[in-house]
Amino acid sequence: MIHMQGGGECATATRCLKEAKTHLGSSTQFPKAHNFTSLLLDARKDVNPDFFDWNLVYLPYCSQDLYSGGRTNKSDETFGLYFSGKHIMDATLDALDAHNLTAAANIVVTGDSAGGQGTYLNL
Repeated sequence: MIHMQGGGECATATRCLKEAKTHLGSSTQFPKAHNFTSLLLDARKDVNPDFFDWNLVYLPYCSQDLYSGGRTNKSDETFGLYFSGKHIMDATLDALDAHNLTAAANIVVTGDSAGGQGTYLNL
């Protein structure tokens, strides 16, 4: 199971620049651990009987672009920020391929909020 965290969309310069200093805009601000509150991601069999023992890949949201941006250079148009969510998703899939992702019988891709939109855009 691949889950894309949500966190909003960069819609204005003010919001984008504010979020760029948080875990939603920079991987340098990621928390050390994450508590999953979604029932779909819960590892307890009694709570999540269908997926409790699946491998989980959790993609924290740090690009503010719905996992769809392909920018590798910052510009005035992007408020001096990079938007490379598509590259993050591609690199994640490449890393998983290196660990035999293609041998998986089933792959479920999920997301909430911006991650849900990212799921749709990347599938």
